[in-house]
Amino acid sequence: LSLPNAKGRFPAAILISGSGPQDRDETFMEHKPFAVLADHLTRNGIAVLRYDDRGVAQSTGNHNGATSLDFASDANAAFAFLQSHPKINPDAIGMVGHSEGGLIAPLAADSNAKISYLILLAGPGINTVDLMLGQQRAFANLQQVSASDINDMLMVTKDLMTTVKSASTPELAEKQIFEKLTPENMAKLQAPLEHKERIASSFLTPWYQYFIRYEPKQYFQNKSMPILAFYGELDIQVTAKENYAGLSNLLREHKDQEIVLMPKMNHMFQEAKTGAITEYRNIEQTMSPKVLKKISYWINTRF
Repeated sequence: LSLPNAKGRFPAAILISGSGPQDRDETFMEHKPFAVLADHLTRNGIAVLRYDDRGVAQSTGNHNGATSLDFASDANAAFAFLQSHPKINPDAIGMVGHSEGGLIAPLAADSNAKISYLILLAGPGINTVDLMLGQQRAFANLQQVSASDINDMLMVTKDLMTTVKSASTPELAEKQIFEKLTPENMAKLQAPLEHKERIASSFLTPWYQYFIRYEPKQYFQNKSMPILAFYGELDIQVTAKENYAGLSNLLREHKDQEIVLMPKMNHMFQEAKTGAITEYRNIEQTMSPKVLKKISYWINTRF
């Protein structure tokens, strides 16, 4: 918990990390974006709570086997802690989610009407099948894979995802996934046959089986909750064009919403050249000051 060096009760932001086991700073490729964000917000009068994901660093529990819904429960536990803190304004506690965190925050808000605002950094604005197909296409284009090979790859991937999504039981999903990973389809995925079991298991975790069924349109029901969302123009993990359009459509009737497309920024909101993941480590900047300033100004304007 980072508290401003001043008297009074402060608005607060709970930081929710992206997919995979993450520490409280969302440490990735030698960058600590949540440490940078927390420092900026605290210097601007906003308290910040960040935490290690369950099963990571100082947090107990088991990350394997947990779903996005479990992580939303964790975020709401963080909210309950802040509500009882004497230095926090209980009517000004919001959630700032990055990547999968931008999916977890709406899940948390769906069961917690007391959340005051949401800020989504590269949060999903479309269903997961379309999101992951867009991601795969963007990765392949960056690697200069031919158009016909990309189409073959996407056709197999879509079939695998829709199989998991529609399967009535995990056992049925497992049976069908292994049946579909034929030598021909493995070749279309450009994966060696010995990786079949590893690829299959990636589609069959509890986390994935929940994630693939996520539909943003089922959430965001509170039309009076302030929402700020950012997308990076060069993002290849949550592609900006489709997700910006999708979230804009979902929030069109909301009273206080702003969706911002950040030119020449990647998934981490660094000012970048290509958006490639390999570029993250080589960029000195951890998070663009333009994004940091916009977030603090937006929160302080409202709370």
